[in-house]
Amino acid sequence: MALSAVQKVFYDWVHGQVAYPVIWVNPNAPRPNLPYISLHILSMVKMGGDYISKPNALGVRKIFSDYYINLNISCYFTGDGSNINAFDVLSDLRQSLRTEAVIGLLNTNNISLIKELSSILFIPTIIATGFEQRASIDIQFGIAVSIDETVYTIEKVDGRGKINANGEELDIDYKSEVI
Repeated sequence: MALSAVQKVFYDWVHGQVAYPVIWVNPNAPRPNLPYISLHILSMVKMGGDYISKPNALGVRKIFSDYYINLNISCYFTGDGSNINAFDVLSDLRQSLRTEAVIGLLNTNNISLIKELSSILFIPTIIATGFEQRASIDIQFGIAVSIDETVYTIEKVDGRGKINANGEELDIDYKSEVI
C-alpha cells in the first residue's frame, strides 16, 4: 500500500468524525482559518522480518512486511471563550478509534491501532495578539504491506557426481522432477 493510500485512510477517518477542516501538515497553502485539525505522519518504521511465501504454480510469491506508522493529530481552535475545546474534540476523535465503523475502515485497509504514544497534550498558546487553543496526540498504527514477485523455479533436476560417505566413494546419478 502506497503512503498516499495510508494518508487517505487517516484523512477519511478524521474527516468523518469532525465538522472542521482537516489538513496535512506542511501543505502548499496558507494556514486555514480556525478551527481546524492537522495530521502529520511522523515516521514509518519497519517491524520484524519479512514473511516470504513459497511460489505458486505460476511462479509468483508474496512478500509480506509490517510497519509501525506514527501519526500526530493536532487540533487548533480559537480562544474566544466558546464551549468548543480542542482537548474535548481530540478526546472524542481518539475514542472513535474504538467504534466498529472506524475499526472496519482501518482493518479493510490492513491498518490496525497499536497504541497511543502520548496522552492528549493541551498546549494553548498566544499567536500574534490572540489566544489559541491547541491539543495534540501521537498514535501508533500497524500496517501490513504485501507485494508479488515472479521468481524462477527449478522444474527438473539432473545430477551426477561422486560423494564420500563414511570413507567410501559413491557415484550419484539422480534425475527428478520438482513437484
